[in-house]
Amino acid sequence: MLINEHSPWVELKYSSEALRNKESPLLITSHLSVQLFPKSFFSSNAKVIYLIRDPRDVLVSGYHYWRAANQIPKSKSLEEYFENFLQGK
Repeated sequence: MLINEHSPWVELKYSSEALRNKESPLLITSHLSVQLFPKSFFSSNAKVIYLIRDPRDVLVSGYHYWRAANQIPKSKSLEEYFENFLQGK
């Protein structure tokens, strides 16, 4: 079984269609912020596991991803990338 079949991403069209056809999904994955969840979610009996990555890990992972991407303007250095990261760019 593929991970997206076991724990579908709610914001993807094909996953949301699959969720409609499931009787009781055990796991649902999302990158949505809590403000975008429907109000009915908070009065349900759903359990939530909330994961947060260490910002240092996000910085280094993002830096290597951007350097490997072909169609994205590259930062000249990790320091420049860090400044852009802090500014939310």
